[in-house]
This record gives sequence, C-alpha cells and structure tokens, in this order.
Amino acid sequence: TPNSSTAQYSYSVSSWREDSSSGTTITTTGFTLEGDKDIYVIYNRSTRRYWVFAYARYSTSSSGTNSSATAGITGGTATITYGSTDTTTTDSSYVRDYVAYNESVTLTAEAATGYVFVGWYSSTTSNSAVSTSSSYSLTVTETTYRYAFFRRASYTITIAVSPSGYGSVSQTSVTADYGTSISTSGSTLSIGDTDITATPARQTAQYTYSFSSWSNASGTVTGARTITANFSRSTRTYTVTIAVSPSGYGSVSQTSVTADYGTSISTSGSTLSIGDTDITATPARQTAQYTYSFSSWSNASGTVTGARTITANFSRSTRTYTVTVIPRYSTSTSGTNATATNGTTGGTVSTTSTSATNGYSMIIPGIRYNSSVSITASPASGYSFVGWYTSTSSTSATSTSSTYRPTVTSSRTYYAFFRKAGYTVTFTKTVSAPSTFAPSSLLVQEDPGISVYYIVMRALQFGPRATWGGDGLTSNQSSYTVSGSQDFYVNYTIPKTTTVEGTGTTIGYTEHHSVKIVKNGTTVVNKSSTTTLQTGTYDFTTTGTTTIKIELKTWRSGAVIAFDDNLSNENKDNPIYIDKRQYVILQKRILY
Repeated sequence: TPNSSTAQYSYSVSSWREDSSSGTTITTTGFTLEGDKDIYVIYNRSTRRYWVFAYARYSTSSSGTNSSATAGITGGTATITYGSTDTTTTDSSYVRDYVAYNESVTLTAEAATGYVFVGWYSSTTSNSAVSTSSSYSLTVTETTYRYAFFRRASYTITIAVSPSGYGSVSQTSVTADYGTSISTSGSTLSIGDTDITATPARQTAQYTYSFSSWSNASGTVTGARTITANFSRSTRTYTVTIAVSPSGYGSVSQTSVTADYGTSISTSGSTLSIGDTDITATPARQTAQYTYSFSSWSNASGTVTGARTITANFSRSTRTYTVTVIPRYSTSTSGTNATATNGTTGGTVSTTSTSATNGYSMIIPGIRYNSSVSITASPASGYSFVGWYTSTSSTSATSTSSTYRPTVTSSRTYYAFFRKAGYTVTFTKTVSAPSTFAPSSLLVQEDPGISVYYIVMRALQFGPRATWGGDGLTSNQSSYTVSGSQDFYVNYTIPKTTTVEGTGTTIGYTEHHSVKIVKNGTTVVNKSSTTTLQTGTYDFTTTGTTTIKIELKTWRSGAVIAFDDNLSNENKDNPIYIDKRQYVILQKRILY
C-alpha cells in the first residue's frame, strides 16, 4: 500500500520484483514459489503538480474595488510565466498553468490604456491585495488562484499660477479619471464636472492684475498634468490734478496729467515735472492794481502713488505809482492852461506825502493803487489859482479846489494852473444931460459863477454930478488896469439942499450906496454906505454941496477898468427898477 500523498509528493506501486534493485519483475499473473525468496514491492514517488489560475478583473471607476470588479480583460491582461513559457489571458478572463510543487511562477499584470493595475488578490471577494506589484512571483504549493485587479486610471491635475502672486485658483489640484474632458471658458477651467476659477490678485496702489489665459488645458485626462492659469499685471495710472491758488492769481500750462504709479515728481522754479511731462506755472498778467508772481509748488515731491492734487501757489502785491505835480502860469487874466508856461512864477505846489523836487516839478513816489494823495496849489502875489489839469493841452479842469485829493490808479502828472489875478470892471456913464443924469450903471465881468449886484442912484432935476475916483485913478481915463487890491468909487456931488421924493419913509434899501459880489453862493465883496436916504429935504453939508462916495472893491490884481460914455438909454443891461419914480435902481447881472 503506497503512502498517502503529501502536498509535495504522490506515491504509487510501481511493480513487484525478486530483488530490490533488479531482477525479474513479477507479473501480475503470479509466479511459482520454489523456495525461500524475497519479494520486493517497488514504489514510485512523484512531485505533485498544481494548477495556477490567473484571472483579469476590472472596474470602470477609479474608486472601484476588487470585490465589485468584473471579470475580463477590458482593464488589462494577466500573464503566467513558468519556465520559458508565457501564458497570457486573451479573450478569456483567465489563464492557467500546471506547475510542479515548490516551483516558482511569475504573474505579470499589464494595464490597458486608461486603466491602472491595483493589485493581486487571492479571491474575488477580497479587497486586500497580496501584492501590488504588477510582476508578482509565487512558489506553488497548492492549486492557486490569483486575480489581477485593474480599475479606471485617475490622475492628479495640478493647477498652477503664473507668474506667482499675480492671482489664485479656487483649487490647486483635481483628481480625474482617464478620459475626463478638459475645457475652459474665460477664467473658468472645467475638468469633467469640476470647475476651477482663476481670480486675479487684488489691485494694489501700484498694479492692476488680470487673468490672461489657460495653458495645457484642452483635450481629455490621459495622465498627470499641470494646467497653468496665466495672469498679467499693468502698472496703474493716476490723474494728477494741477490746481492754482489763490484762484485768478495765475495759470498752469496743464490742469491734469495721467501718470503711471512710481512716476517721479520734481520741481525747478516755476516748472513742475511729472516724469517726462513739464507743466509751467505762469503768474496772471499785471493789472493796474496788482503785480502777480509765482511763489511755490505744494505736494510736488516724491513719486506718483495715487491720485493727488499739486498746487501752484501765487502771490500778488499792490502796485505803487508816482504822481508828478507841475505848476503852470499865464501872465494874462484871460490865459488858459493850454497856453500856459511851466514854472513857479504864478504859484507853487506842495503835498503832505513824501516827495522830491526836480526843478519846478514835485515828484511823489510810492503811492499805492486806489490811495489818495493830497496836493495843494498856492498862488503867488498877483496871481490866482484856476484849477488842476491832467495835460498841458487841456482847458477843462478836473478840480478848481486849491487842495485836490485825487485817487491814484496809475502814474499821473497833474498841472496846477495859475493866471494873473483881477477881473474886468466896466463903468458906463452918461453926460447927455449933465444937470439931470448921473452915471447910470456899473458892470463887473468875471469868471463863471460870479453874480454882481450893484446900485445906481440918480436924482431928477436936482441930480448930483459924478466923478470917478480911486487908488491911482485920474479923471478922464478911458481904462485902467488894477494892480493888487484897490478900492474905486464914484463921487456924487449933491447940492446942499436936496429934496428926495418918494412914498414911505425911505426910497430904497441900505444897498443904495453899495456893490455886492457873490461867487458860487458866497459873498466875496459887500460894500455899503451908512447913509439911508429917506423922503424929505436934507442938508448934506453946511456948504453948497456934499460928496457921497460909493466904494467899489476889486479883489484881483490885473483887472481892467474901462470907461464908456456912450450909454444909449437907461435900460441898458436890463436894470430892475425898485421905485417907479426911478430915484434908486438895483441892477443884477449874472456873468458867464
């Protein structure tokens, strides 16, 4: 009886023999025993052989397991190598080989495209691999089953950012199965059902960032890859506003400049440089009142780091002017400024301000715009001040006041005009009836604004006789030129006994024997006699006649007195009759 088989060996009866090593083999039909004889049983021992089965299994999911896999070569093939023979799964899910005990075989797993080998398993229900090596060797001691498990390949897709720091992505990696589609739409990358968003870095003062493109981001997943989100950046630009302060004091050649971050800002005098751009500050044009000038730049250093306002600062100063005062004179009482001569013969000029003289000119410097200056004209003896003029050809005075306070708005020259003093007095008398008529009128001629009131007195058949008299005046002169201030008069020779007729107690006013001259509403001459004639009979003197003097005052040197004996009638110059009986006549004449 052969021994029982072990894992390694199998035992069997080979034959019966007459000796242990040789001899006649005893047939199975028997033999004839002829004496003592050793009979041997010859046993065989052979190494046992076992079947080795290699199966291919696959899962279409990258997360599939062996226990849920499907038999087949879709995911890959399994090969048994025993000795020099390779047996590979083809259209079947397994291969087998008959292998002697304790012999080594090599199992090789080769994944199909799109699949990965996971491991070798000992059963279809096991999820614990006995080896994860695609080439797996084992020593055969029994019938062996091995399962090569393949599943859908998955790869890590790395999402990178370029340049670093220019932006970010919502995921930096994605695990995706082989064949998963890859596509982009703008800043979105799609790997199968997974969307990854590329976001530019936050804008800084210096840069603006933006998404540009995806690199290596098309087709399907066929292996691990890196997809890059590409970004760009641009240097930010800012508006630099150029202002003027105070407004209206000046201007700038540009009111704004667009400049990149980091652009240098510098100044040189009235020039502002922003990078390659030069801006010039120009003061406002000088006016009559002010002179403008550039002062400085504000906020105009460093570099452009944001929007800013740079200010061109200006200043102004009130202008000053020079007033020149020149005296002019005329030796004629009827002379005008236009015919006058420069010089101090007719008078002098003065001021309360600081001044200098240049010959007959008075120079007053440093008078601020819109300020007034006081200038005074003082006539010389025998001259009178006429007025202030602004040119030597003007005949219209800007002022007739001897002290003038013009407001200065530019450099000017003022002319103080003086001329010979006096005014023309014309006497008119009649001698057509010496026993009856006395001189009938007095005519005083002067500048505009002079009103002359004068009195003419005459009696009827007892009319007094008259003669002219005064300082330096002789009888029978036809004219006389006044020198200085002189008094003139008319002497009336009245009979000793004179009857004055009339109504009431008097025949006139206290102005009977007077001359009154009014200039611009102010009385400048007022001569009156103290005698008031009343009605009745008077004895003026103890002698046969008396003289009543009516004084005439002239107050300007240079006046000319003319005498005219050709009065045609009593109404010349339109006298106003105070009394119907014409004992006293008051005549008013407004001269112009």
